[in-house]
Amino acid sequence: IGDESFMNCLLLEKINVPLTTFRIGQHAFANCQHLEHISLADQVHSIEAGAFRDCKMLLEIKMPEQLETLGEEAFRHCLNMRKVELNHKLTAIPARAFMECKGLKEITIENPIETIGDEAFYDCTRLKNVTMNADIISWGKNAFKNTQVDVQALTEEF
Repeated sequence: IGDESFMNCLLLEKINVPLTTFRIGQHAFANCQHLEHISLADQVHSIEAGAFRDCKMLLEIKMPEQLETLGEEAFRHCLNMRKVELNHKLTAIPARAFMECKGLKEITIENPIETIGDEAFYDCTRLKNVTMNADIISWGKNAFKNTQVDVQALTEEF
C-alpha cells in the first residue's frame, strides 16, 4: 500500500489488508480518525513511518507474523489503542512508535526485541503492563516516560 494512499480518509472505519500486501507505506492511513479495526495479513513485512499516525479510534493491533520493520511514529497518537502484540521477526521498536497512545494499557512482546527507541511509549499514560520475552540491548531515552511502567524493575529484569 503506497505512501499516503488513504491519508485523511475521515470516514474509513475498517481495513482488511489483502494477502498480497507486503508493505504499508509512509502515512498510508495517517489521520483516518474513525478507523477502529485493522486486519493485517501475515505477509506484511514493513509498516513505514507514520503509517497509522493519528488514527484516534484504533483500538488494538496484532502485528503480522512476518513483520521485520516498524517505522518511527507508526502508531503515534492513536489515542484509543488499548493493546499491542509484537511478535516474531521484529527486532526493534523505533523512536516514538507508540508515543501518545493514551489508552494503551498493555504490551506483549514475544519476539527478540533488541532495541527500544527514544520515546517509543512516551506519554502512554495508562500503560502499566509490559510482558517481554526479550533481551533488550539498547533502551532509548524516555522510552517509557509518563507511563505507569516501573522502568527500573523492567530494566533490571533484562
